[in-house]
This record gives sequence, C-alpha cells and structure tokens, in this order.
Amino acid sequence: MQANKITSNDIEIRFEDQQKINSFSKLYQKTREVAAELKKLDEIKQKMEDCHEELELSTDESVAYNFADSYISVETEKAVELVEREIAEVKALIEEKVGQRNDMKKTMDKLKSELYSKFGNSINLDE
Repeated sequence: MQANKITSNDIEIRFEDQQKINSFSKLYQKTREVAAELKKLDEIKQKMEDCHEELELSTDESVAYNFADSYISVETEKAVELVEREIAEVKALIEEKVGQRNDMKKTMDKLKSELYSKFGNSINLDE
C-alpha cells in the first residue's frame, strides 16, 4: 500500500488566502517605501543637527537662513530656535513613520503566520 503524498499542486488556494497574500505583498512594498523615507528623514535630521551645532558655535550676530526659495538674514539666536523647531518636526515625523512601520510589520507577521500554517514551505514570504 502506497501512502498518499501531498504536493504543492494539491493545496487549494481560496479567495481569502489570495487576499491575505495580496495584503502581505502590499504591506511588504509599503514597508520598503517607509524604510526609504526613514532613511531620508534620518539624513535630514543629521544635517539639521550638524547645522544646529554650527550655529551654537557661531560668533556671528546674524546668519543667512533658508526660508522657502530665498535666504533671509536672521539673528543667530532666532536661527537656533528655528532649527530646533525643524529638528523637532523631523523627529516627530520619524516617530510617526516608525510607528507605521511597526504596525505594518505586526500585521505582516500575523499574515505570514496564517499563510505558513496553511501552505508550509509551498509559499515563500521572506526576502
């Protein structure tokens, strides 16, 4: 008597399964986009912190401050305040993006668990 082997062709993919796979794929793409955004924001934050440090060390009474498409002369103390405010805004954006990424990863982990429990090694959800 021969045992019945289950092959990947024997697994039935229901509509709900396909929806989970599609959701996982969309979340994966979105997490990659968010990771790229986080990298850019981190670079911006680093440049702003470097600028802040330079302003703190400056002995000039005023500096040229980039506002929109032009530069305006601003007292150094005011420029320090403006840069600190911008750094705080970037940090808040970074925290928001990290929160979004973490929420997406939790959802992806749940979907991955459900899909692997059904399909086993027949499906690859890793990078």
